[in-house]
Amino acid sequence: MAIPALFSSHIRISGISIGSRADQDDMIRAITINRVKPVIDRSFPLQEIGAAFKHYESQKHFGKVCLEL
Repeated sequence: MAIPALFSSHIRISGISIGSRADQDDMIRAITINRVKPVIDRSFPLQEIGAAFKHYESQKHFGKVCLEL
């Protein structure tokens, strides 16, 4: 998609900054030391990506909605 088409379609692109590589390494080390585990609501095979998005959009999940590769 060309840049002019993005503007005429009123598409919004956003991103996040996660800090430096050292910050990421510190975060990974803290997660490992403290044994932090993500809460996974449900996992879907990649072939069921549509169902995964519908589940996510329902806002009935608690935790992460994952795709299995």
